[in-house]
Amino acid sequence: MSREALEFALPHGRGVLFCEDDIDLSPNFDLYLLAAMGEGAVTWFYTHEGPKTLSLTYGPVMASLILGGDVIKPGLYPLSTPRRGTQCVYIPQAALELLPLTELHGGVPIDIALDRWVDRLLLRSLVALPNPVQHRHSRVARSVQDVGIKRSLSFDLRREDQWLA
Repeated sequence: MSREALEFALPHGRGVLFCEDDIDLSPNFDLYLLAAMGEGAVTWFYTHEGPKTLSLTYGPVMASLILGGDVIKPGLYPLSTPRRGTQCVYIPQAALELLPLTELHGGVPIDIALDRWVDRLLLRSLVALPNPVQHRHSRVARSVQDVGIKRSLSFDLRREDQWLA
């Protein structure tokens, strides 16, 4: 299904916002999306943030802020390492045109494929922090083995009156 969605978006020349259906958006999500569109980078609006992976993903300074519950200046930030797992990502048209969509077959999740493509194709990528998307982490109709917490720790660490100031 992901492949069909991206192939449908491709000829329209505007990039694509790829979202799963079990998310909540922050009140200022539109500002993050407009910023991402202006940057022209693959932009993750949600990442699975765990205490053990924060430093690897965002670097030690940002990890410390998140773990400390500090307010984070809203914006788009570089990733320290490739991201694994997302619920919402913006793919600009220039990147969409480079993606080998034929590789999306046999149940390869789009977020994992996109991580690989970003690395392999050296695509510029950013993450929106604090994450303006929260995964509801509903386990309805999921296997018992899927017990890992998949929620953003940074989602609530924002002030609505600040934006890329």
